[in-house]
Amino acid sequence: MTESGEDFGYENDINNLEIRSHPSYGQVMLSNKLDYVRLNVGSTFHLCRRDILMKHKDSVLAKYVDPKFDQRQSPTDFIIIDRDGKNFGTILDYIKDPSSLNLEMRDMDTVAELRREADYYALTELLETCDRRLKEMARVAELDSYQVPPDCKLDIVFDPEILLKLVKSNRKPVFVLRLALVRMLDKFTLRKLVSFIRHTRFALYGYAHDDCALGLNLGDSEVKMGLFRGCTCIKRLRLTEKLERDSVLVALWEFLLECQCNEQGGG
Repeated sequence: MTESGEDFGYENDINNLEIRSHPSYGQVMLSNKLDYVRLNVGSTFHLCRRDILMKHKDSVLAKYVDPKFDQRQSPTDFIIIDRDGKNFGTILDYIKDPSSLNLEMRDMDTVAELRREADYYALTELLETCDRRLKEMARVAELDSYQVPPDCKLDIVFDPEILLKLVKSNRKPVFVLRLALVRMLDKFTLRKLVSFIRHTRFALYGYAHDDCALGLNLGDSEVKMGLFRGCTCIKRLRLTEKLERDSVLVALWEFLLECQCNEQGGG
């Protein structure tokens, strides 16, 4: 206070000084600064607010920054997490906004890596999301890799040039069915025909036209099926449209049996 009685706040300054020097003041200031957390995850560095990391209270990250367990003494200190930091940015983005996660653009290995990290950090919802996506991807992969067994399918070729290449390049003898024969047989008989052929020793193609494929001398219209070695037709099955169903079946099975027995004996 001056001689005129004016107060310049000296006592207030002293009080302020005393407040600043009080141990609890430093703790308050440090606590405010520690609301931002520096993370070192596998040598990748991140800065995030404490309240965001504590959104999932049962997660490992929430425990890292819980004031009860947070051992940092300075706002410049890092919490060091000994994990691969590759997907940690994705995890932080998910915690901030779960809708930001898009697993559609990630391959199976990347989703599996993210799942492992979600499991480690005990992020249950992210773990379940990864599991669902992995199951979907596994189903798609199974469908993509699935191949119909040879004895359950008949490849129908529309282009005569492609049929010629298939027959010519095949090391096995090739059965070629004309479209007319496919029309003459019911579904059950056609399936039985396909499964009757030994696919380890013979190939089988259907031709989607009744005329002869270019370069394949199958014969006239009565020839409904032929066995080729290279481009040479070595045996033909003749069936007229007037034949009864039983006669067609007898001729068909005799033809197939004879062709396969002869080739086996010749091999």
